[in-house]
Formats: sequence, structure tokens, C-alpha cells
Amino acid sequence: MCFDWLFKERKTGYSIRGFWGQLKHYNKDGVQIGYTVRGFWGQRKRYDMNGNLLHYTIRNFWGGYNTYDPQGNLIRRSHRNFWGGFNTYDKYGKKRY
Repeated sequence: MCFDWLFKERKTGYSIRGFWGQLKHYNKDGVQIGYTVRGFWGQRKRYDMNGNLLHYTIRNFWGGYNTYDPQGNLIRRSHRNFWGGFNTYDKYGKKRY
């Protein structure tokens, strides 16, 4: 059947865009674990279900994104690659998957 993918068991979590544009994040069991809200200038803030800020992401000069923890410490950064995708690096410059 063409809708079997809706009912098969998930191995990881997933995200769904809400009516007002926010992203709702779920674990593999279908329980909501957090949400992401976009700001006016394109920044994204991710919260847990208690309203605590987990991290925020800001667009950088080169078209990628820098992600920071709530204290303002860099977690990771990404850069646009030649094919239009993103290469992600940790705060030390080591390439991530």
C-alpha cells in the first residue's frame, strides 16, 4: 500500500511545521519534546517543553548558520558548499556529519 510509511516504526525523532510557522519536535514515540520559533531577522530559537531555551541559530555572513547555547558559546557552524548544501563544523573547526 502506498501509505505504509505512515504506520511503520520510527527509529529516530521527527519534526512537523505547525500552523503558525513554528516547528514541533517529537521523539520516536510521538511525544512532543520541544519546538522552534523563527525570529524576524531569520534567527531560530529552540525550546524544550518547559519553555527553556536550548540553543539559538543565527545566519552568518557566508550564507551558513552559527549555533550558540543559551550562554552565547558557539556550538557549531555551517557553511554553504559548492552544490548548495551545507557543511557543518564543530566549534573547533572539525567537520561533523
